[in-house]
Amino acid sequence: MTISVRLSEDIEKLLRDDAQNEKKNISEIVNSALEKYYFMHKYFDSINAHHLDPVVLEQFFKLADTPEKVQKIADAGAVMTNKFISYHEPSNKSLSVHLELVERFLKIHSIHTTITKKSDKTIVVGVHPFGNVLSQILCQGISSTLKPFVTNTETKFDDGTFTIEISTKD
Repeated sequence: MTISVRLSEDIEKLLRDDAQNEKKNISEIVNSALEKYYFMHKYFDSINAHHLDPVVLEQFFKLADTPEKVQKIADAGAVMTNKFISYHEPSNKSLSVHLELVERFLKIHSIHTTITKKSDKTIVVGVHPFGNVLSQILCQGISSTLKPFVTNTETKFDDGTFTIEISTKD
């Protein structure tokens, strides 16, 4: 099981200041706090934390400066998602199972989704804290992953949100 914690910018700044004062990185500070919690409560076999550094993410998203580069990143994400799906359900070929596993895969990566099924459409709405470029990458990657099950896909994305409407094959 993975425990994910989202920090506000203020708290993250305080943690970075503490890390700098102690000549450590932020992961070491967070891990230290988690270890104290572990020893007090003994809930977990082990605890480890990592963070997505905003500076690293900003530089990564600068790499996606053309539609072709966005598509390459989206294709790589679709491959990862499909491997995750085939690991959990290697023989299942249904849209509902794929949607459930896509949702689980995204949740692991701090992307929260809701899936609404209507008679002729399925709508996937997602929220994340990583900006417009990731929204675009997610729309393209998820659409690619679900392509075998759909006849039409419409996507909309914005800063930190995305919507994918799919019409399913009969």
